[in-house]
Amino acid sequence: MIRCRLPLLVAVVVVASSLIACSLPYYIWLLPFSTARHVMFGLATERDGSEVRPVTRVEVVSCGRITADLRVVPADTFWLAQGWDVEQSAVHRLTYGQAPPGLRDKRAALTLEPGCYHASVSVQPGSGGVTFWVTADGKVRESTTTENDSMGAIMGRRIRAEIADADRAIERCKAAYAAARTAADSSRVDKTVWTDRARFGSCDCDFFRQYYWSRF
Repeated sequence: MIRCRLPLLVAVVVVASSLIACSLPYYIWLLPFSTARHVMFGLATERDGSEVRPVTRVEVVSCGRITADLRVVPADTFWLAQGWDVEQSAVHRLTYGQAPPGLRDKRAALTLEPGCYHASVSVQPGSGGVTFWVTADGKVRESTTTENDSMGAIMGRRIRAEIADADRAIERCKAAYAAARTAADSSRVDKTVWTDRARFGSCDCDFFRQYYWSRF
């Protein structure tokens, strides 16, 4: 079977369900005196709060984006630190590139060039994240509600297009299985790909028959 990731909508639902079931909310926000060369975050159980929890993981990635033709440009990791010796890692402030006590860099921090980024933290227990922008003049700011809504709308278009592509592929797979006369014919259908490979990945008929068995 050709390897195929789960369609984006399924992945989003699985991740969201896992977060709801297993993680408490935790807040991370940009501190107002941050610059592109010295980004600082506040951490607490509520924004501007004082209660903190031990940090186990910190990651900063570029914002993944979706092109005009709905292709996904994946995020790149700009900094990753993690660890389990977290007796001293319950901190109120976090500086980009400086791992909290008890954590170690798994990916050394890269220079933040102008663009969009997402910072996330995992704590015991909980997790949180913040999207922010580095501007051409060296300033940093949090993403606005309008910008977040716009990114959400583009993601929605991508999800709808991927679902439609999967629906078309499933119908073609069903027709091909119905026309198969021998086990060898069915085996050839198993390996057939009718999805838009360039935009949505190579999902073969065997994949759809396993994950969308009720449609067959």
